[in-house]
Amino acid sequence: MKLRTAIKTFFLILLIAAALPVAAEDEIPMPGDETTVPLPGDEEKKTSLAKTINIQGYVENTTTVEYLEATDEESILNTTRARINLGGKPSKHIDYGIGLVGILYGGKTDYELTGYLPVADAAAVNVQELFIYELKNDLFIQEAFVTLYLPHLRIRAGRHKFYTGTGYAYNPTDLFNRKNPLDPTYETNGIDAILVALELPKNTEIQGLIHFSDNFSKTGYLGRVKTTLFGWDVAAQYTHVIKQRFDYEAYDAFAGATLAALVPTPPVTPAEYAAYANAMLLIGESASQYNRSFRWHFAGGEVTGELFGVNLKAEGGYAWVSPSGSIGSLSSAAKSHERFLTGFDYTFSFQLYVMAEYLRIGQGASGTEDISINDRFGNFSGETLAITRDTLFSGISYPATDLMDGALYCIAGLNDRSVILNPRIDWSIFSAVKLVFSVYVPIGTEKSQAGRSGVSGFIRLKVNF
Repeated sequence: MKLRTAIKTFFLILLIAAALPVAAEDEIPMPGDETTVPLPGDEEKKTSLAKTINIQGYVENTTTVEYLEATDEESILNTTRARINLGGKPSKHIDYGIGLVGILYGGKTDYELTGYLPVADAAAVNVQELFIYELKNDLFIQEAFVTLYLPHLRIRAGRHKFYTGTGYAYNPTDLFNRKNPLDPTYETNGIDAILVALELPKNTEIQGLIHFSDNFSKTGYLGRVKTTLFGWDVAAQYTHVIKQRFDYEAYDAFAGATLAALVPTPPVTPAEYAAYANAMLLIGESASQYNRSFRWHFAGGEVTGELFGVNLKAEGGYAWVSPSGSIGSLSSAAKSHERFLTGFDYTFSFQLYVMAEYLRIGQGASGTEDISINDRFGNFSGETLAITRDTLFSGISYPATDLMDGALYCIAGLNDRSVILNPRIDWSIFSAVKLVFSVYVPIGTEKSQAGRSGVSGFIRLKVNF
């Protein structure tokens, strides 16, 4: 990355931050605390006021600036997101919740994914225009559920949020959700499922979840027991799920072979243009054939507790993986493997907060030479939790004032010696208004998972109502 352009990008981010209004009131959570507005259905104990329809929500605007190393230029993306929550409790036995989300994009909305690859990998891609990531305006139902409360029994059906795991940045035991480690507390979408929770004595609960699919063999399900032992929270679980991976390398090879003899050269005749257009249409229609399915059976558990004032956490287990049909060029995705996380956090008497988490994914690449195009694109699209086998996430934060917290997070790839530094500031403008300023600085060789990613950052202004 050219130093001069990187400096320009950084100061452009600062300029946007300086242009936003700020004021001094109230206190804010710790940096990175992106707590979402709760749906009334998420509260298990209600007051009589919840019998009426409750309306809550937020509006936020995020401006992202990124240096694109492949083209040696900056890109600006503006994202406006709004969520409206409707919910209520018509009786002591029933509640419901609905979350409607709308997203509007402005600025640069299409990104050539090959621009993030090492030069050698990008040159090996046959049809680069197939790998363009386009952001489109969207309106969708994030949650819509009803909950039935009976003595010692809770049943929730519909689209709702369900999480497992103890980690801040990663949850290797949660096979239904994926956090973004660059913004790990940001809200995720609900899943279509039925949850049954049975309360037992001694702070014990048995949970069962069915995650719907188009037939029984593809349906995901989970069984989980959680309790408290000697002051520590522990849980054990079994999960069955079908994981989908897209075979980017095989798809590109097919597209390259299809177009090999059809790429028109000027002057282009109508017949040549029609043949090329028909071939591109065929390639697009064939994309679904390169979705690979893998059946996972996962057994694991988690534990959290405190020792000498230090909060300790761990989660993990083993995934038995078997392909359903052809695996194409995704041989690594068919590997059974261990996956676990362990970590700690501690707050000193002078309010300095420190934390660290170590993540192990047995399927991950063991070095730069093992990182494939499938690995890079799969992680970008959220199909995988991490590219490399071993990752260390760490951070410190400190309340600079009563209104502002500053933090520095670091994601280190231990197998490819790559690092992402993430300085961040969270500022409370009013009690319902929050400003976040965050910068990402990737460090590593081009062959590492950093690839040709450049410095980027965002300014987010969020108003709750």
